[in-house]
Amino acid sequence: MITLFLSACGGGDTDRRRNDDENACVPSCQDGFSCVAGTCYVRVQPEDCGEGEEFDPSYRVCLVPSCEDTVQNGGEEGVDCGGPCELSCEDEPVEPTCDDGIQNGGEEGVDCGGACGLSCEDEPDVDPPTCDDGIQNGGEEGVDCGGSCEEACAAAPSCEDGIQNGGEEGVDCGGPCEQACEIPASCGDGQVQGEEQCDHGGTVELACAYGEASCEVCNAQCQLVAGQSSGYCGDGVVQSDEGEGCDHGGSPETECEAGETSCQVCNAQCELVDVEVESGCGDGVVQSGEDCDHGGSPQTSCAYGEESCQVCNAQCQEVAGRVTGYCGDGVMQPAHEGCDGGDLDGATCTSVGSAGGALSCDASCELDQSACLDVEIAELTSGFAHTCVRTTNGQVYCWGRNDDGRLGDGTTIYKAQPTLVPGLSNVTKISAGGYHTCAIQQGGTLSCWGGNQTGQLGNGTVVDALTPTPVVWAGTPPVVTTVSAGSTHTCAIVSGGQAYCWGSDESGKLGSGGAVPSSSPLTLPTPVSGLADATQIHAGRYHSCARRQLNGRYVCWGRNSYGELGDAGYFGSSSTVPRQVDDADYISGFLSGPYVAAGDRYSCARGTFGTIYCWGSPAYGQLGDSSTPSTSRPNEVFGGPGSADFLSVGERHVCAVASGTVYCWGSGQYGRLGLGDTDNFYEPFALTMPSAIDVQVGGMHTCARLTDGGVMCWGRNSHGQLGDGTQVDRTTPVRVQF
Repeated sequence: MITLFLSACGGGDTDRRRNDDENACVPSCQDGFSCVAGTCYVRVQPEDCGEGEEFDPSYRVCLVPSCEDTVQNGGEEGVDCGGPCELSCEDEPVEPTCDDGIQNGGEEGVDCGGACGLSCEDEPDVDPPTCDDGIQNGGEEGVDCGGSCEEACAAAPSCEDGIQNGGEEGVDCGGPCEQACEIPASCGDGQVQGEEQCDHGGTVELACAYGEASCEVCNAQCQLVAGQSSGYCGDGVVQSDEGEGCDHGGSPETECEAGETSCQVCNAQCELVDVEVESGCGDGVVQSGEDCDHGGSPQTSCAYGEESCQVCNAQCQEVAGRVTGYCGDGVMQPAHEGCDGGDLDGATCTSVGSAGGALSCDASCELDQSACLDVEIAELTSGFAHTCVRTTNGQVYCWGRNDDGRLGDGTTIYKAQPTLVPGLSNVTKISAGGYHTCAIQQGGTLSCWGGNQTGQLGNGTVVDALTPTPVVWAGTPPVVTTVSAGSTHTCAIVSGGQAYCWGSDESGKLGSGGAVPSSSPLTLPTPVSGLADATQIHAGRYHSCARRQLNGRYVCWGRNSYGELGDAGYFGSSSTVPRQVDDADYISGFLSGPYVAAGDRYSCARGTFGTIYCWGSPAYGQLGDSSTPSTSRPNEVFGGPGSADFLSVGERHVCAVASGTVYCWGSGQYGRLGLGDTDNFYEPFALTMPSAIDVQVGGMHTCARLTDGGVMCWGRNSHGQLGDGTQVDRTTPVRVQF
């Protein structure tokens, strides 16, 4: 209870305010008086002070300033000396202590009033200072609260804090004040009069009774105001003097925690009561008949990452839990995974900032960008043991065997991953041969590099070149439109349609038209006899083939031991001039279409309507018909691709693309067919792989350009020609690691 006892103020005479009881300050003055230098003075207002007196706000009395009144007044710069002084009042004649009852020695608050172990500059006895330690400390601007405070004691003085402070001239109002805290003359006489809402009868009670969360009280001005709560059951504060054994803070407890068999709880009456838990399923204790005890929280599901688990069900029995997900279940869990198996949540290489390629999911269910490309592939070509690509920005990358410089990077070191060919730009066409590579640049300039033992680089020498070297032409260099690098020779077509070949003339594969093939390499471009209207050309191992503009007819020249030239009337004899390929059914007399290619001992062509024809040696199944002997008559390849969009031939196997599906047949050595084994196949079989744009058959390996922008290869990998960073043969397609 906060109670104020009010006394009438004295007159203007000092003696009338002085209590002459010499023991009045022992131990203290009665209410309404302040003890100053052993004498009790009635508390007054400033206007009650007489001439020569000063009002002291600390004691609230009027004093005649002196050096012995124990008060800092009368213009004193230091504290009062506390007795007769030989020195000025600015000095401190005695050693200040924390228990001399005087604010001195640099004390910022009132004197401690008792023995202090610390210096007077500190805050004695209480560490840290609180609002209920009975001492003005801790930066408090008013006197100590003397009890529990909800707000900091440094809060600004107000008219409703129950304390005379903040320059108040009267006692505290006990509520909000619009005017000075003055007490009406009739207030306190016990009778409600005039503008009084109540009359406290001389005793102001500002606090509610215990148990009341709110109330109205009669303040010092005889007005009804909200009372200060002194506590109630449920306020979160244990008030033992009111009989509380606990305080539930508004949430009475009735049950023990899970797993407890007994406990004490705080009930609605703020009493501590004992609770015994009836044993059974859910009490957190495994008992007879229970496999487990869920403690009130039955389980049904496994945690993420668990492929199986046991859970405690509602009947306290262990049962198999429901699997919620784990890395490898094929379903992406966004809270835990970036992907899962084939579930990439719609992500692609382009969505993660790459130019193309295949995004995949690794074993830890994170996106694998290793097959994403920083370049966009425009063209692919496969040589005997190396592979190259051309990018859309005109650069060339190669990988695989390089002992003769065929990768064009200036070294002879094998590369198991794509390596940029330096010094080449604006490339429009590339071709990889047996031991060398060629490229056409914008404007029709042709350069070649790599092995040159037979003059296949066309630069007039037989010296290998580790970097791109221009082909040397007799007279003004023509504009080259297409090029094909063979095993040991090269063929090209220039603007206007004239075909040229150079390098080894073994079996007359250069088509120079001589009576017999040249016994020495032709190291400069030599016109192909009678072929001035070529639109497409392909250099094989021992022979070459081309497509003529006239009705799209096919012609071949060179070795013909197995009928690979396709001229039935010339079977078994080599030719140094182009021979027309016979019609498959001998009706029109010739075979035509958009593409023809020369292999090792055979040739293949894609007809006008996409039908594939092959002729020559069937030794490994490359003709697509196991019953066909060596023949110069084009054999239609049944089944498989049917109407093919693309065709490519190698040393002993053939591949085609139809509607995005890759088909291969022929020799399966080293897994070059990509069908998962090394068996020979005598008819086309479809590969299991992503959709492809085109396919390029090398010597003993194969590569395909995919619709997703990537490249996959399979077969022999002795020199890293598959581009997957290894030298391990692959019987199924693997991604090239750009």
